[in-house]
Amino acid sequence: MEENNEVLEFDLDQHHQGELTSTLKVSSILSWIMAGIMIVMCGLMLLAKGTLETVLAENTGDFSGEQLNAMEVLMENYYSIFLSNFIFYIISVVAVILMYKLKKIGFYIYVPLHILIMAFPYTYQPFVLDGGTIFSLAILVTFIALYGSNLKHMK
Repeated sequence: MEENNEVLEFDLDQHHQGELTSTLKVSSILSWIMAGIMIVMCGLMLLAKGTLETVLAENTGDFSGEQLNAMEVLMENYYSIFLSNFIFYIISVVAVILMYKLKKIGFYIYVPLHILIMAFPYTYQPFVLDGGTIFSLAILVTFIALYGSNLKHMK
């Protein structure tokens, strides 16, 4: 009987530069899903402005003063809001593809872009720190950390 005296090696850094990690793969897939949803929704909103204006005109009595003000701000900035987000999320898809292909430039595009996406709404409305803002910020920080932890695998 043959004895096998091999020592099992455990490499804490299993993935070396140039290898796609499971964290990077999962983060990329989740980012593509989110960006895809946003691209579709912004595209549909760009096409539906007339319908939205009609619905709002017919139902203005159903809104409170604060809601009416929010709707006015939305309609005044409609195309800049949805076209900008449409473009931002297309760029986001490209950035994530670059990271998936292990290119660091994708990370350096992704981070400032998503900070801009978080800050953009406050160019036309007052800043409000509510649960939605905190949740969005937590998700952003999580994804930046996940992608950042994979920088050592990118070229």
